[in-house]
Amino acid sequence: MKFRHIFSQPKSAALNEELRFHFEQLVQQKMQAGAKEEEARRQARVEFGNMEKAIDDTASQYPGWWLEVLQQDLRYGLRGLRRNLVFATAAVITLALGIGATTAVFSVIDRILFRSLPYAHDDRLVSVGLVAPIMPQEFMLGNSYYMWKESQTPFEALTSWSGVNRCDLSEANPAHLACANVEADFLPALGIGLARGRNFLSEEDVPNAPRVALISYGLWKDRFGKAEDVLGKTISIDGEANRIIGVLPPTFELPSLEHADIVVPQRVDQPAQRRPGIAHLMSAIGRLKPSVTAAQAVSMLQPQFEQALSLAPPRFRAEVKLRVRSLRDFQVHDARLTAWTLLGAVFAVLLITGANVSGLLLARAAERDLEFAIRKSLGASRWRLLSQMLTEALLLSVLGILAGWLLSEALLRLFVRMAPQSIPYIDQAHLDARVLGFAVGIALLSGLVFGSAPFWSRDLLGNRVFGNTTGASRARARQVLLVAQLSVTLILLTAAGLLLRTARNLQNQALGIRTGQVVTATVHLNRQQYPRALARMQFVARVEERLKQIPGVNSVAVADSIPPGGLEHDRIIGVIAVEGRPKPEGGTGGNVVWRSVTPGYFSVLGIPIRSGSGFSEQQRDSNDHFVILSEAMAARLFPGENPIGKHLNLNERPADNPWYTIVGVAANAKNRGLATENEPEYYKLWRNREEDWYPNFVGVSGGLLANFILSTPTTPEVLASLVRSEIRTIDNSVPIEFETMRQHVSSLAERPSFQAALLSLFAALAIVLAATGLYGVLAFIVSRRTQEIAVRMALGAGKQNIVALISRDGARIIGLGILLGALGAMGISHTFRALLFGVSASDWSTLLSAIVVLLLAGVLAMWVPLRRAMSVDPMRALRYE
Repeated sequence: MKFRHIFSQPKSAALNEELRFHFEQLVQQKMQAGAKEEEARRQARVEFGNMEKAIDDTASQYPGWWLEVLQQDLRYGLRGLRRNLVFATAAVITLALGIGATTAVFSVIDRILFRSLPYAHDDRLVSVGLVAPIMPQEFMLGNSYYMWKESQTPFEALTSWSGVNRCDLSEANPAHLACANVEADFLPALGIGLARGRNFLSEEDVPNAPRVALISYGLWKDRFGKAEDVLGKTISIDGEANRIIGVLPPTFELPSLEHADIVVPQRVDQPAQRRPGIAHLMSAIGRLKPSVTAAQAVSMLQPQFEQALSLAPPRFRAEVKLRVRSLRDFQVHDARLTAWTLLGAVFAVLLITGANVSGLLLARAAERDLEFAIRKSLGASRWRLLSQMLTEALLLSVLGILAGWLLSEALLRLFVRMAPQSIPYIDQAHLDARVLGFAVGIALLSGLVFGSAPFWSRDLLGNRVFGNTTGASRARARQVLLVAQLSVTLILLTAAGLLLRTARNLQNQALGIRTGQVVTATVHLNRQQYPRALARMQFVARVEERLKQIPGVNSVAVADSIPPGGLEHDRIIGVIAVEGRPKPEGGTGGNVVWRSVTPGYFSVLGIPIRSGSGFSEQQRDSNDHFVILSEAMAARLFPGENPIGKHLNLNERPADNPWYTIVGVAANAKNRGLATENEPEYYKLWRNREEDWYPNFVGVSGGLLANFILSTPTTPEVLASLVRSEIRTIDNSVPIEFETMRQHVSSLAERPSFQAALLSLFAALAIVLAATGLYGVLAFIVSRRTQEIAVRMALGAGKQNIVALISRDGARIIGLGILLGALGAMGISHTFRALLFGVSASDWSTLLSAIVVLLLAGVLAMWVPLRRAMSVDPMRALRYE
């Protein structure tokens, strides 16, 4: 009953009729007391008070009175927006642009910064391990790991995994897959349940145990059609039969965020790992006990760390550290700064959008001075007028949400299509209830905050009763908002300019290699199909020879890795010995990159030989070992000396450490990606000797990776077909990956380019909104000062004087916005200097370019109001006044 009573509001007509009845009764009483009718009505009005106010006050005594008020405000607001379609359209478009762009970007960064990880109690998961110059990410060695697992105290669970490696599904339809090697308790430690089947047993995670595998949900769906009888079936992984015992959940992800099609036990020989010798390299994930923090875990692990450190060679001990950090930080540490930068841009655009809408609402409120004055004189309170304005603002917000949601859907699809896969969780970005809540929240908050902006202006809501006043406070409010827009816009323009220059610098820098008319074909020979080194060597030799016969191919080389970044070998310089010299003491000496290459490598990639000579085909058949150093490596090992003919021991195989003869010094080439400094490098000759064809990049069961590099002017699409045909005439089960060198290099610059594109989009949106706001303010000034301009022109002022009069206002606003924006840009740009390459965070040329762009936008925005001011007809304007 009470609930029904709340929604049974009094009808305004009935209430009005009842109050009119009481008013007439009061008039009759006055007349019976001897007053004439006119005097009786006057006295009754004085005694009764304002009729409209009485109606509102009476209605407010009912529990559900506000519903009828809201209904009235909604009807009135919709009628008002229909009458002023230009204003409504401008406001909705502005809100749609702001909400659409910010919602789309928020859906990308939400998963990186805020959303929970797909693990049970993810806030307690940490990455645990050692860090060193050669291994900046946490790692563990088998002998230390198993000792730690038995004696540690800060963790409820500690588990390990050995990374993700290439593996081949060697069946009727061969395919390259990604296989992860994990400890048997890996999934339970992370709190991951299976969609089908069971987890690994401890007895399956030992050498020579029956091979079992868990397949990803995607592989189960695409290759097995989600067949329920998949459990128990066998698949051939690198030539070995593996029994499927389970299906991973759709949300499964590895701690490293690497994609994995198959998960298998790492099958580490624990007793062997506990003995002195070469230890298995792995990564460790721990689940902290409820009352333990990461910092406390570091302290609690110090005894184990000191013991592990004592097992390391003395030269390494000073450079090895212990690290325990949250799993989220481990996953997104290199993307966190980018995400926060984009989030800052999101809120900057929201501020500009809100300021623009506020300016539109202020202008609309100024146009309604007379309406507000009349309504106030009829008894409407200031709060009642505010209610009406907020209702209209919220109506605009709702329309902005609808339009912005459609726009955000389109923008998000574009972002996902543009984004490189190296951005964490980009494939999971989508618009869901959480993102919808964000969009609704910012829209409603914008409506409440900016819809009430006119309420705080002294000249609005009926304080000016009649006349076309200048409205000093409302003009100042709009100008302050516009200055804020211009300042934030300049900051966004400067940030976008810095990131655009970074992307350009990365792509245009001198790499030291030729990228044009160079293509690569990569094959992976698994150890089961090619168990013997001789078979691997013969396969590569046959493919190399056939590729040389393809019409249009100028030269062919083979390498186990390709610059300027990606998969390459590295070694500590400190372990390399120079013949006739003692090994250096103290520290590791840093890292050195190395590759195995054939003689044509340097000519195909255009790397000049500075001294000595390149490799020769005769040397490939020699029993001796040969090496070429980069200039940086030569300067490091032989400062001021000629290294040609000298010998190095690379300390690569403890049982057999051959000496390598230095035959040449090559120019430096990029070898650690685009954004990092080059490291010293050496190139080993890939000889026609079985000992050189051991597995180089180990997969699940070992294997060899060979990259065929071709110099050719032939169209890549045509060449790819020819290369695949030639390789498959030798072995049609070997998967092939084909890529041009330009594509390879461009892929390394995808993330900086994507960052620059997103921030440029925000900057472009900001400058359009700011220019629109400037146009609106100046148009408002011109319309309010039409009579003043007419008087000035009637008194002899020329058009140039009028231009100066109006331009002065615009120039003051733009100048103050540029001043504040420049100060803000110089301060804020230093917060993301880690994202920059080849340009300083305080680069003046970028700031000046941003200022010029903003000035041009400002001049364009001022042009129409200035023309309108110059076209004022004094006689017509004064006659109207």
